[in-house]
Amino acid sequence: MNAPINKDLIAANSDRCAQPPSERVEALKKAVQSETNGACIERALLWTEYDKDKRNRGKTPAVRIAEATRHVLNHKSVKIYPRELIVGNFTSKRVAGFCYPELAGIQVMVEAFGLPKRRVNPLEISLWDRFKLASKVPYWLNKNAAYRAFDNMKDRFRFAAEQGEALQYQVYEAGGIAHLAPDYEKLIKVGAQGIIDEVASMEAQTSDPEKLDFYRSVKIAMSGLAEFGDRYAAEAKAMAVQESDPVRKQELLDIAAVCSRVPRQGATNFHEAVQSMTLAHIAIFQETFGETTCPGRIDQFLRPYYEKDLAEARIDRAQAKEILGAFCVKLCETIPMHSDVATSTLGGLTSWEVVTIGGQDSEGNDATNELSYVLLELADELRMRQPNFHVRIHENTPKAFYDEVIRISFGAGSAPAMYNDETIIES
Repeated sequence: MNAPINKDLIAANSDRCAQPPSERVEALKKAVQSETNGACIERALLWTEYDKDKRNRGKTPAVRIAEATRHVLNHKSVKIYPRELIVGNFTSKRVAGFCYPELAGIQVMVEAFGLPKRRVNPLEISLWDRFKLASKVPYWLNKNAAYRAFDNMKDRFRFAAEQGEALQYQVYEAGGIAHLAPDYEKLIKVGAQGIIDEVASMEAQTSDPEKLDFYRSVKIAMSGLAEFGDRYAAEAKAMAVQESDPVRKQELLDIAAVCSRVPRQGATNFHEAVQSMTLAHIAIFQETFGETTCPGRIDQFLRPYYEKDLAEARIDRAQAKEILGAFCVKLCETIPMHSDVATSTLGGLTSWEVVTIGGQDSEGNDATNELSYVLLELADELRMRQPNFHVRIHENTPKAFYDEVIRISFGAGSAPAMYNDETIIES
């Protein structure tokens, strides 16, 4: 932007410590940061279980992926941790990584016994789990993505060797489809059932086998996502029955009500909107390598729900900030589970789940809003590995917002990345 940097503001605040988040969010942050990074084999075993079922052979790739994802969502562990308002566990452990045997997980499975002692990003995993994970290697040797990408053994061995050494290149796409921001805005608005209904109407208008196959897979995946929410609703209700603290009991009943609606149906309030996005984000991790799947411009698509709840006195700024803070902490519950070479190449734990703040709308108007400031405050207060906050700056960015971005960039720890809208949009 054209406004000069406020040097007096920087000088006055360069030594200022970030304000602590709410007591609840601080407790969630401490709980996550106190955990030992682990390796979870749950998803790998469930995906293998589905793939080995002879009834699933002969189905199209799209349907098999959708059904396998639904199988994982229906059978993975469901946990609600103390003090949580936004629920959803990525893995069977509080902080852990995934293994994708059908994609690029073979090398990690081969290295299973060395995971706890490797130099970069060691991962806690029991001896029994190491045996179970390694035992699936023979099944996936000729069924993983790299093997299927080539039609002869020479190229398969060449590719495996080059990926294993990483001296010239690594093909990250072998790990799955990512580097994108899903359309959470649509899911939040219409819910999984709304997408199923939309696809059903499309089915009635075509006889194209490829389109029909895709539509079928979408319906299967959305059904799995809806059922995933139902499982958390049931878990919250069961926990509420056993809860002796009346405050926490009511929170659990509220969580049950939220998850009974979303992501199956469209969200009606801010809490439901954030919860719907969270469960969808976790579900994507069950399908494919999710570490580079980004929530995106959440200050934009969550804004209507926030402003509606404010107008109806259903929420205040502090409550909305606490919900978003809980979401931000939850993104730190997943870590990459790469091979030893890939982990060393990437420098250990990555920070790829991007939340973008500010910027412009499609008409070129400034899009900065109250949630933009809330997220910027959380970036300053939490300073955790995830999310990776990106700030979009342009010539009409409010000076107060711009000055705050500069101020927190001088604080300790992580700081938002800054992007120039005029330059990037034009290019």
